[in-house]
Amino acid sequence: MSTLEIFRNETRTWLAANCPPGARGPGPISNGSTKIRIKDKDTLLWLERMVERGWTVPHWPEKYGGAGLSKDEYVVVLEEMRRIHARPALSSFGTSMIGPTLLEFGTEEQKKRHLPRIARAEVEWCQGYSEPGSGSDLASLRTRADDRGDHYVINGSKIWTSGAHNADWMFCLVRTDPDAPKQKGISFVLLPMDQPGISIKPIRLLSGESPFNQVFLDNAIARKDDLVGRLNDGWTVGKRLLQHERSGMESLVSGGTGP
Repeated sequence: MSTLEIFRNETRTWLAANCPPGARGPGPISNGSTKIRIKDKDTLLWLERMVERGWTVPHWPEKYGGAGLSKDEYVVVLEEMRRIHARPALSSFGTSMIGPTLLEFGTEEQKKRHLPRIARAEVEWCQGYSEPGSGSDLASLRTRADDRGDHYVINGSKIWTSGAHNADWMFCLVRTDPDAPKQKGISFVLLPMDQPGISIKPIRLLSGESPFNQVFLDNAIARKDDLVGRLNDGWTVGKRLLQHERSGMESLVSGGTGP
């Protein structure tokens, strides 16, 4: 029996013993937001057990909250979860978008500060890309970040921001050099949503639901050490994040209904 076959048998045994009945099939899935309370006991128990095992993000290194699994082992976990219709314990912009981006572009300090919290379902993120008037031309963004020594002061607006009302943090594209060619003067920053400089306006759909928002940034603050990648090279980071989103392996597991 190969090492991978042994791992599959161990995974199957562990899932059978630890995935509660209420975490199988459609149902709530945590996204880590501190603003959403999940009441379903099986969903919470499943999350707790997966966090402890490092399987909310199995392929991430152990020091950042993962299990350090190889790609093949990760695929086995997903296949065995799908076999018993187990829902993901955690599904978020943190696990599928900003987490993988920080693993690739983040400093060691950024990884240690942000990744374990994502893995433990202690934080949810939203995406600050689109802007009013920019249409599909993302590089024409106007939200500006001015250098103030140890931080940036950010002014502008983001639109169609999914989940901003429940997010704890935003990853955001901002203009840091207005005189540079439009794709060259953009930087990628992280900023907390619970600050006075941020306000959120829901965009109501015909159904009355509001998954989208407009976010207003009025002298909002992003720490200088939350600049991801090089200054004025945020276009590179931002494009790579979208690649992570589109190639995320979470989609291989059976879905749920959200938190």
